[in-house]
Order: sequence, then structure tokens, then C-alpha cells
Amino acid sequence: MFSDIAGTRPPKEYGDTHYSRMLVEDAANGLVPYGDSSKFAITLEPENPELEYLIGEGLDREGYRPDLSDSVRNFLREATQTVLACREATYEIVYFSDPETEKLVTFGLSFILPWTLKRQRDGWVQTVPPAYAERIKGQSQIHLPADAVLQLRLPPTIERYFVPMMADLENLGRDMYPKFGMPVPGNPVRDIGFEFQEWKKWHNIAIAQATREAGWNARNSFPNEMTEFYFVQRFLRFERFKLEIRESLVSQLNEMLRTVGKRLSFSAKITVSGLPDAAQIDQSMQELESGAASFGDVMKPYMSY
Repeated sequence: MFSDIAGTRPPKEYGDTHYSRMLVEDAANGLVPYGDSSKFAITLEPENPELEYLIGEGLDREGYRPDLSDSVRNFLREATQTVLACREATYEIVYFSDPETEKLVTFGLSFILPWTLKRQRDGWVQTVPPAYAERIKGQSQIHLPADAVLQLRLPPTIERYFVPMMADLENLGRDMYPKFGMPVPGNPVRDIGFEFQEWKKWHNIAIAQATREAGWNARNSFPNEMTEFYFVQRFLRFERFKLEIRESLVSQLNEMLRTVGKRLSFSAKITVSGLPDAAQIDQSMQELESGAASFGDVMKPYMSY
């Protein structure tokens, strides 16, 4: 596989401008807790310390932390950033064998630039940039078996509105302030009839409109443009947004483990527990809309992780 990211750029990448970058960061950083918690846990079913080490080592992206929980957490955050930036995250599943017995004993994941990879018939084809292929005197295309690639994608519930949302955020974050309304240093200040506060108000409303389905509050960038009720409602929507990404990625990881397990003779599934699930978010939304709980009480279960 070709993995030299230096000097290559994707045909389209989200997260390059102010607001889209903030959304990617907030989703990735809020996907799973950083610190240890008595409630939160990442475990393996069935419980097997040897398998936990093997899978933790296989998912480890830093090269020194084979602990299952830390490896899964770091992998999920990294994968979320890539999936939100490129709409997919692709890895080659690499197997390692014992040099004496030639038996496969472990695996690893090597990141593949998503924009270089395409599905073809019963496998994958990676296109190598011509300049790189010429420099190493290698092939311009690399063929990979169908079961040698892990391709992580957004869940359909998010995919359906993701591109318009990110396109709007890219545009809104590219030019933070209208240049014609900014005073020129050294020149006298002129009244051109431009009301910055009015422009800022509608700019904030445009951000809220773009992210209405994801529920992202842009780090409380527009508190004056919505009521407390709508703030909490959007807060819960963003919790669902992160939940859908987390559950989708874990499900896709477990599908990959089924493939790896066939080669390494094991059967195991990663489980994430101790975080709010869809049922709890639904209940919180009902309590909010019915007035059965205060705004603070509705948000409290989500503020402890």
C-alpha cells in the first residue's frame, strides 16, 4: 500500500475553515471520555486478557499503548476526525506471522489515503501518484483483496445531510468578517451604512440553520439568537450525533474483527458501556419537551463524561 501523505491533497476535504474545523474537533473529542470513570468501560466479549492485548496492539495508533481501552478510544477519535474530514477512513489490515512457524499471530492497521482507493470487482485498487511511483520505480496501481481493507464511513442517518452542512460551514468559516465593513488602518473611518452587529446576528443564524440536524451549538457562539429551550434541544441532538458516529464505528470495527478472527482463529466483540444510549436521549428529549425536568437536570447526565 502507498501511504506517503506528504505532498498529496484530497480532492475534497472538510474541516479546513473555522467552523467546520471546530465541529470535527468537538465531535472527535466528545465521542468517548478522556479520563477513567467508574461507569464508562470498553471491554471485550467474551472476556479474554490475551485477546484484549492482541486487539489493543492491533488498533494502537501510537506504537506504545496496547491497552484495549486506550487503543479503542484513540482509534475512535482519530477515525472520527478522518471520517468527518474525508467522509471515510480506510486502513489496510496487515497480518504478522511467526518467522519460525509462519503462523499468523497478530495484526495491525495501516492508514490508506482514502482518495487513492477505489473498489473494483472483488477487491480494491489503490492509485499511486505518478511522481511517487516514478521516484520509487514502483507500480502506478496496487491491488488489494476485498477482505484486506477496513473502510469506515458515516452512518446513513448523518450521511444524508452531512455534505450540505459541511459545505455551509466551510463557506461561513472562510470569510469570518466582511472585508468591505472593516476599517483600513491609516484611513479615516467612514460611515458606509454597514451594521456589524446586524450582520453578526444573521451570520450566527446561518450557522445555526446549517447545523440544525446535527445540533452543534458552535461552542455557544450564538447564545443571544436562541432560547434556553432550543439550546438544550440542540445539545441533545449533538449528543445523538456523537452517539450515532460512535455506534457506527464500533459496529464497523467489530465487523473487521470478524474478518481478522477468521485468519487468527478467534471470536470477539468490542463493547462500549456506561455512556448515554438512544433510549436515554429519547427520554431526555421527552422530559425537555414536556417540561417534566429543568434544563439543568436534562443536561446533567451528559456533563459527567
